[in-house]
Amino acid sequence: METQKIQEVIQNALIVAGYTVTTIEVHADSEKDVLFNIQTDGQNSALIGRNGDVLRAFQVLLKNILRGQGLLEDEHKIRIDVDSYRKNQEEHVLQMADKYAERVQNSGKDAVMPPMSPFFRRLVHLRVKEKFPNLETFSKGRAYNRAVCITSPQGSQEEEEVPTDIYAEIEF
Repeated sequence: METQKIQEVIQNALIVAGYTVTTIEVHADSEKDVLFNIQTDGQNSALIGRNGDVLRAFQVLLKNILRGQGLLEDEHKIRIDVDSYRKNQEEHVLQMADKYAERVQNSGKDAVMPPMSPFFRRLVHLRVKEKFPNLETFSKGRAYNRAVCITSPQGSQEEEEVPTDIYAEIEF
């Protein structure tokens, strides 16, 4: 993957869209998985959008542009972040998963986390499996109301109250 050329495409797309970019950091998890963290001069809210909607749309648009220019193959994954917004969200979701799992472990009562995106649900499933091997997880609900349930094999089937919004528990 040609990260330098991809950086240039990202930079140009942002300039055309009217954003000021300080730097674009590149963090390669592997040769096929790269994170581009765009550092702005503080005007990131318009680029991030409500609950990250604009950022997700920008990432999809960039992937299509990069594939069209032959800079990104299907097996390559790029992620776009702005001022570490996504990284901070991921950390908060993982902290929330730990909190819910500990509550289930201590009380024996099943818990349902707030509805969240497939990406965040996957993070929760993996985190609970890694840190709490005695607990189990599954997803329930439909579309935007899909949530992770954390259960204890020896626990009761009583479920705790479900917060309606994942962002209600995230402190920014």
